[in-house]
Amino acid sequence: MNPSPDQMPTTSGQSVDEFLVGVEVGPAIIRAGIFDSHYRLHGKTKITTRVERGTAAMIERIVKCIRYAVDECDLSMAQISRIGIAVSGRINRNGVVESCPELHWQNVPLRASVAAQLDTEVEVGQVHELGALGIRSLEFDKPAGRFAAIFLAPQIGAAVSIDDEWQNLSALHDSAAEQDALSRNILATIPHSAFAHYRGRDFRKALRKPEKADVWNYVTQIAETAGVCAARVHGHYSPEVIALGGGLIDEMKEEILAIVQASFERAAQGTTGSLPPLLPSRLGDLAPITGAAIWAHGKTEPATEFMADAAR
Repeated sequence: MNPSPDQMPTTSGQSVDEFLVGVEVGPAIIRAGIFDSHYRLHGKTKITTRVERGTAAMIERIVKCIRYAVDECDLSMAQISRIGIAVSGRINRNGVVESCPELHWQNVPLRASVAAQLDTEVEVGQVHELGALGIRSLEFDKPAGRFAAIFLAPQIGAAVSIDDEWQNLSALHDSAAEQDALSRNILATIPHSAFAHYRGRDFRKALRKPEKADVWNYVTQIAETAGVCAARVHGHYSPEVIALGGGLIDEMKEEILAIVQASFERAAQGTTGSLPPLLPSRLGDLAPITGAAIWAHGKTEPATEFMADAAR
């Protein structure tokens, strides 16, 4: 099996002529990773988002996180060629975040704001689409023409690509309210105030504590709901493969995969055609920052030395 991104070498005999930054902006954490042009991860850092401080302060913290990551890799901003930023919600072609409920953003010119402060080319994309791009590009020998990825978290997100075009998933929602484009990549929300901003490793740590039964029940609910979401995606788009991403699947792959698979098979009963394989991603929480770097670089072809066998 190929190494996980955290195990990939940070140096090699190949010369590196440019570096890329991939960023994910979430309601709790901003993460930034430094990649070379072969999409090898050289280092990463994270800081808190501080949503309560407002839009301008959050953008300053995005810039700060990027600078920290660059400095930790002993680089200068002059060596960074492009920056990709992954955000939830609706983003237009000009890099304006038209709406991101998680961050309380409306019409925020994120691309222009960050580019002006760092004097570097910046691209902004939808977090689930960029996460799916990272998985599809680096983990599959021959990326499927009809590809789907589902990300397990308190909010279950998804992305579907058909012939390299990302689909608007509002068709998967039943009601007019659910079809709102603001939530088009969110297929389900499993509310729980204690776990709203948990990532995969947070769940793993929580399962070591005495009150782990409540945590496991919640994780099980996420996995079962993800299986139902996978059946909806299969029924509408007929993907050749469905990747399962996010830190939760990364931290507890075998346990979670078994629950998702069983739920998927139950929910998909009666649908036509054979079921696509559910394949756990190895990128885990790194998928959005990896996809952001790939997309900012303007390449979607996989780096062959890091491909995984799609039939594993």
